Amino acid sequence: MSPKMWFIPFIFILLTLSGCGDDSDPRVLTNLQIAASENPVPEGFQSKLTATAFYDNGNSNTTDATWESLDETKATVDFAGLVTAVAEGEVTIRATTAEGSGTFLLTVTPATIKSIELSPVTEEVSLGFNVNYEAIGYFSDHTSHNINDHPDLVWKSSNESVAVIVKGIPGEKIARSDTLSKGTTTFTAVLGVSSNEASLTVNDHVLQSITISPDRTTLPLGAVQKFKAEGLFSDGLTPDISEDVIWSSTSVEHTVLELLDDKGTFQGVGLGSAKISATYNGDESNSEVISSDNQPLVIVEQMKMTALSVDSPIEDDTQPLGKKVQFIATGTFNNGHNYDISGYEQVYWQSNDTKTATVTSSGLVEGLELGMVTITAKSADDSWLASEEIEITNAVVESIGVEAVDGNQIITEGKTQKYNAWAVYTNKTIGENVEASDEFSWSVIIENEPVVTSNGVPPEATITVQGLLTYDRTAHDAGVAKVYGSYKGLEGEELMLLPKVNLKTVPRLSPTHEFIGALSLFEAETLDVTFSGGVGIDGEDIYYDNSALMTQSEAVGYCEELLYNGNDNWYLPESAELQALWQANIDNLVNWDLREHYWSTTINGSGHDAVSLTDSTIIEANDEEFYYASCARSVQ
Repeated sequence: MSPKMWFIPFIFILLTLSGCGDDSDPRVLTNLQIAASENPVPEGFQSKLTATAFYDNGNSNTTDATWESLDETKATVDFAGLVTAVAEGEVTIRATTAEGSGTFLLTVTPATIKSIELSPVTEEVSLGFNVNYEAIGYFSDHTSHNINDHPDLVWKSSNESVAVIVKGIPGEKIARSDTLSKGTTTFTAVLGVSSNEASLTVNDHVLQSITISPDRTTLPLGAVQKFKAEGLFSDGLTPDISEDVIWSSTSVEHTVLELLDDKGTFQGVGLGSAKISATYNGDESNSEVISSDNQPLVIVEQMKMTALSVDSPIEDDTQPLGKKVQFIATGTFNNGHNYDISGYEQVYWQSNDTKTATVTSSGLVEGLELGMVTITAKSADDSWLASEEIEITNAVVESIGVEAVDGNQIITEGKTQKYNAWAVYTNKTIGENVEASDEFSWSVIIENEPVVTSNGVPPEATITVQGLLTYDRTAHDAGVAKVYGSYKGLEGEELMLLPKVNLKTVPRLSPTHEFIGALSLFEAETLDVTFSGGVGIDGEDIYYDNSALMTQSEAVGYCEELLYNGNDNWYLPESAELQALWQANIDNLVNWDLREHYWSTTINGSGHDAVSLTDSTIIEANDEEFYYASCARSVQ
């Protein structure tokens, strides 16, 4: 794609908007554009709105506004533009400034959260340094949203003496760790009944030095430069610590550089030279202050722009409907160097048709309707104008989703499970028929074993071209089948637990009952089952054979939430039912790997019965004690 550039004068298409310019300012507001971080938004979740003012002279800037929801039964909005979705439907949000107003149509959906994905999952960091975490929620309508700023999202640390985690302020999309001592902790993000975990190891490697890059630079007045701070630690590693240091600049006579954020971004605001420094102030265990070895010299000069170009990473000058693409404005100056001047209002961005595509003050373009649109950038000194004409085309598949038809997460030998796949498009619509395409295929991988495709020789787990998974393996420890749906280079994944737990039928109960054995540690972790009692050893394989111990309430909750072989009618049995299971063992009708005591729902004193499957004896157990759980269901 070839960028276009023009020299002044300019011609702009004026956009209609209520309001007019101030008498002291000759420019006239033509459009107050509102952009949302999320749209549509599930009920109870939030979206951050920003307002960008566009003027008839080609200027544009992010602006403060007074926000108003025209239907607070659907959504509310606070003074900062943070919208909270209340009830399903469409709602108009109005932004008003002294120069005019604009509106935005927000869609609220009834989708509910089904699962949470954390990133990173495993991380290691030195004491005193921290990690940013992102929580993505996956919803019942197959959409995904960043949920970090949800007011009900709770972060927990399994070892608060090692590290805790702090949510960002409303509108921020990250949470950040706070390391306190050497060790390992597990962070858990919980929202409603959904949760997930991430592991953080804090080591005692010591920061020895800091190096800033680039080491020397020359900037045109008004230009922006991002610096990077790299730390050398006692283990020889050199991670990016730009967010863990304190940035500053020094100049002799007047301010030359202004710090724009806490990540090392500076803007040249005065002519002259300045030096950049980064300082780490230590932590509770090491109070030593470490300053950067180098102090890069930045020279800010009055330069003349000799060319301006606009470009984007999209191919063939086409952009799919709904996709957000960052356009780049590059300024060439009379020192022969090119500078990225896309953000921080170094240029003014405009779209000549905001119904077809919008552009933010930093050059982020989103296609709204099919058609042609021109995106323009004008230099801040009004001397250069450049544009790129693109076509907004039909939405394309952005991601693939895969799930078991009934939501099942666990199947046993000889059972089958049907899977469905769907496509999520760039405009957030869902395509349900992606499996019908010749370019779609199913595959399954059993953890630690070779890939198995629907065209391969069936070993222990296979999936057909219709998405039917069959589990036939025997004499193996518990494992996980990773089911993949693939389409045009995109891939969706879902896990299915292949358990080692017992599944036993006791015909002497009327009606006949099925029981499942105690969960192994591996199975409990895979199913995200809460068990605060740790594990009890039942064999030589510590990882697979250790079984989860839980309180009585945890056992009840586990059985009530269990979806096993497509059945959701599991419950924690009464003591008489467990004794019948023991009797079946005595009669050699079934084999049961783990005997010991199991929780029941039969009240005994201030607690409940715990039944031994070694000899069927019953003990009165305190509900906060730890025993095993066997779930049961009646088989009609």
